[in-house]
Amino acid sequence: MTSIVGRLLLVITLIALMSGRANAVPIMLEYSGEVSLTNISGVNVGDPIIFKVFADNGGSGLTSQTWLVTDIASASFTAGGYAAAFSGPVDSFISFGSFATDASGQLNHLRFGAWGDGLDTTGSTLLSLFMDNGNPLWAPLGVGSIHGVSPANIGNVTISFVSETPIPAALSLFASASARVSMVFCS
Repeated sequence: MTSIVGRLLLVITLIALMSGRANAVPIMLEYSGEVSLTNISGVNVGDPIIFKVFADNGGSGLTSQTWLVTDIASASFTAGGYAAAFSGPVDSFISFGSFATDASGQLNHLRFGAWGDGLDTTGSTLLSLFMDNGNPLWAPLGVGSIHGVSPANIGNVTISFVSETPIPAALSLFASASARVSMVFCS
């Protein structure tokens, strides 16, 4: 009887540990603006910009959180006839910065630059992206850069959950089912 209780306690402990991480929710930073300066073919001054950065720090909310540049999973950028997708991980040797939220879940720090692999309409595979209120927003290395009328800053970048019901939350359901199966085998 003691071994069944011990196994059951072990399974319950594992479920509790898995459930905490299973609720991690990726977030999205989004900047919308217009091109102020560019030297990339197919992009003109005045073209709309849509710039999204996806990151996951393992947290389950927006309040009082910090995301390091190494938490960036991917990014997408479109302006005029130009489109690009950045797929992490970032090059941590030359990337810098972080972004953070305050106790109400609003951005209160936004300063990062990231370099990494991706692909764009010019054929470039090494891309850089910035939300640091100073550099261009996007720059395929060796090709050119795209600047916004307003640099990305706390006032014009939004932060939100990618999904209100993340797929990893299903892990706790899986763990629950596993517990039931183990109880059958333990008896």
